[in-house]
Amino acid sequence: MYCHECGHPYPWTETAIKAAKELAEELALSDEQKDLLKASIDELIQDTPGAQVASVRFNKLVAKGGKAVADAFRNILIDVVSESVKKSIWP
Repeated sequence: MYCHECGHPYPWTETAIKAAKELAEELALSDEQKDLLKASIDELIQDTPGAQVASVRFNKLVAKGGKAVADAFRNILIDVVSESVKKSIWP
């Protein structure tokens, strides 16, 4: 969620993005995969046209961390992604 006037993320969105990216750094992924995951998080939060591709990539990479990691990402991101993104990631 971003401010409609200035375009910057709201403080709670910024906090969620930071936490999700920190969690991505903790996963047993290659540096390239971590970068892809973090870029996917940005796409998901902004709900860009690439969000559907990002959701597929996100699910694929998060699955490598197991259910606990997937649940942690859900808890962090659930309040800051759009309804369409929620449905594509957490049906």
